[in-house]
Amino acid sequence: MFIIPLVGVFVAAFFGVTSERMALVTKKRTGGQAFTAVLSLLGLFFSISLKHHETAYERELCCRLCAFAAYSSAVLICTISTERGI
Repeated sequence: MFIIPLVGVFVAAFFGVTSERMALVTKKRTGGQAFTAVLSLLGLFFSISLKHHETAYERELCCRLCAFAAYSSAVLICTISTERGI
């Protein structure tokens, strides 16, 4: 899954796209990418928290993953609002 963006960069470079152009495209799309990541992490949070956990280990793991998803979402929201000047 993580190889797909790398392959995309190599293909774009092969066809002559400069690093400046890639940086410009990345800068334009940062907000949308962060928003998509926030939605994914919140989806992970809700899917994990709604599942029934039978053992103490599963409950502890659920709490840690939910805390990570909530923290990461908050960081990404702050990043988006800082970039947008909100």
